[in-house]
Amino acid sequence: MQPPAQPTVDQQAARIALAALRGPEALDAVLSAVGVPTVAGPAVRLRRIDLRNIAGFGPRCNLELDAHPGLTVLTVPDPTLRDRLTQLIESGLTGAAYAGEQSTAQVVLDLAASTGRVEIRTDWPDPDNPEPRRTIHAPGLPTAGERGERPAWLRPDRRVVVTAPEIDVAGVPEAVPGDLLTTRIEQIDRVLATEQDLREEVRSALLGLGDKGAAAASLLPGDYEHTVDFGTMTDLVADHYERVEMLQAILRLRVPDAHEAGRLADLLETAPTHRLVAEAWAYIGAPPALLAQRTVRLQRQSAALAAWHEWTMVSDDPAELAAHLRTQPALAEATWLWQDEAEDTLAVEEVWTQVEYWASAYRAGRRGLRLRQLLCRAGELLDSLQRFSVRNAAVLMIDLVIARAVVEAPGFLVLELPPPIPGAGPAKAEISQMLSRLLQLAQREQVIVLTSGDDLAAAVRRRDARAQLLLVAADEHRRVLPQPWTDPAQRAIDRAWAVTDDPALDPGVKSEELAALLRQALERAAEERFLAGNGIRSEWEQSGDLGSRLELALGVSDLSDWALASADRRQALDLIGCEVVEPRAHRGAILAVSRTVDHIRTGAPA
Repeated sequence: MQPPAQPTVDQQAARIALAALRGPEALDAVLSAVGVPTVAGPAVRLRRIDLRNIAGFGPRCNLELDAHPGLTVLTVPDPTLRDRLTQLIESGLTGAAYAGEQSTAQVVLDLAASTGRVEIRTDWPDPDNPEPRRTIHAPGLPTAGERGERPAWLRPDRRVVVTAPEIDVAGVPEAVPGDLLTTRIEQIDRVLATEQDLREEVRSALLGLGDKGAAAASLLPGDYEHTVDFGTMTDLVADHYERVEMLQAILRLRVPDAHEAGRLADLLETAPTHRLVAEAWAYIGAPPALLAQRTVRLQRQSAALAAWHEWTMVSDDPAELAAHLRTQPALAEATWLWQDEAEDTLAVEEVWTQVEYWASAYRAGRRGLRLRQLLCRAGELLDSLQRFSVRNAAVLMIDLVIARAVVEAPGFLVLELPPPIPGAGPAKAEISQMLSRLLQLAQREQVIVLTSGDDLAAAVRRRDARAQLLLVAADEHRRVLPQPWTDPAQRAIDRAWAVTDDPALDPGVKSEELAALLRQALERAAEERFLAGNGIRSEWEQSGDLGSRLELALGVSDLSDWALASADRRQALDLIGCEVVEPRAHRGAILAVSRTVDHIRTGAPA
């Protein structure tokens, strides 16, 4: 049965899918950044990882990396050390908390940027405080004494380090937040519906505003597929805000109070004084400056202007002044008629305000439509993670991480692969697909993969791909030192030679350890051959003893017939059931197993 086809991965949809797995806050942060141009920083590469007094790594472990676009596979057989190394790198780059290191522990990250070398030193002066202390040396930053500074490209939100739990597909079916994506889609649907309703209301209102309104209505789109000429629309509403401000100012105008006019008139008729005349003149005042406005054409403005002109033409005779004050109702009537016209005109202008509101809503709607498409696509990706087998889901998850790295990584990506899931670890086809994705990204980025298994490095070797392969494991003296990667069978054989040549080792212990290492070499070679042929890991794990596994890998039903082909095979077959190797047979046994391993790998005669 063919595995399900991997869906095409959109970079932005991948970012959304992975953010959704981290929760609503991470999702909203990514959604808010969709469509926002990113400022490209300098190209940055990781040159060196120097571990000093780190638990499990000894006094000093120095990893020299190829600081250029390409693939580096760091095989760390001990999962605990692999996790620790990933967390230490992340802590150094982002300042993330990391607990458990002694006060003398220090991590030095040496990076090469186009702006110059950057060195980040991280230590934990207080063992009870997981917050690291970082000192960053970089061009343009303060001296080493200034802590907490970082280059602009080294932002915490840049996803430089991806840890194994983030891409471990074992718990994905329970973690896929379908409701979270559905909620965001429903929110966008409400925004789209609101914009469509507003668009039709505005269209109807504009059609009642004459030629100018009809011209604006013709610019409204039928749907989001049409392009809106916002330039012309802006010209149509260019003076809208100035007109609204003027009309609102007219409506705020107050006419002289009628009660005060009557009071002053009564006093002038009964007890006129010079002071009272002066008070009446102050009350009458001057015509408002708004009567000269030309921003909005109002038919009743001339009548109001005439009324105010008549109102301010006063006499200093108390009797005439009193009679004049009693004409206040005529002034009020003319002013109110003018304001009524301004209010009606303002109601029309509110349509243009609605046009502005609609334009903003339309832009939000277009962006929302794009987000909706991405959310739906992200939902399909997450749904695929649930429907796929764990092996295919693992490849898709790597696709998602790579797609996000294209957008976010500043020049390098550290990717920690989760350990194989018992009974469902990736087989040759999935490992090959994963490697293809990583090599594609490595054409333009530095990709550093940390893994506890040998599958990926073995796939690189089989394909003869260009990559840096390092093994980070303890040597015969229990020192953790990086060294060129060799396959597990060859490592067991190399270890067997070291045991044989160790004069300090007890002869009895040496014979027992040698037998175990040679059996391990045969088993690992057989396992590599079986899985490379698209064998199923669960079948391998259920196959039983070493003899059964050799038969499964070699495709034979009887190892005795297979062993008849050469003395090396017969000697290797004899070792399967041996707990010790006689001292005089040490070197011969290693040679025989080494040649048999070559046959198991290649199928060549042994």
